[in-house]
Amino acid sequence: MSGQVGMNGIMPWWDGNKREPVDPILDPEWVNTLRRGDVVYVFLHGRVGRERNCDGYLNGRPAAVVRNDKLNRWRPQLIVATLTDVSAYRGLRTQVRVDKKELGEGGKDSIIDCEDILTIDTCRINVTKGLWARLSTATMRRVNVGLGESFGLRLAS
Repeated sequence: MSGQVGMNGIMPWWDGNKREPVDPILDPEWVNTLRRGDVVYVFLHGRVGRERNCDGYLNGRPAAVVRNDKLNRWRPQLIVATLTDVSAYRGLRTQVRVDKKELGEGGKDSIIDCEDILTIDTCRINVTKGLWARLSTATMRRVNVGLGESFGLRLAS
């Protein structure tokens, strides 16, 4: 399958476990490998206006999976929050700081923007980059607070 174009018109992605090319459209089981708190690169081309896109990001933009694992297994889409440079930090409760150590090799101090939430099809994921990081439970608790603030929910922090 290597070198072939998938049904979605995009080169087949690489499954992080099998290291064989898979097309998420043809192999819906691929989405089962992603969990809440995983950070992956996503292609966000086609967004308009002031929506955050991935212009200038050859490999896509990093985003954290924020939807629960049960739905991640059963739905062909994911809900993600984008990561951005720490220079965008304004001290808002919807912004969650992530230390570069937590993001691993190639990581830099970043912000999870809980105001920039998207539902994306799995074909937007740059799987050739693989799973970039898995966020800690403590970080995901702060993301919960940020999401609650963004959606106007009352959550215990």
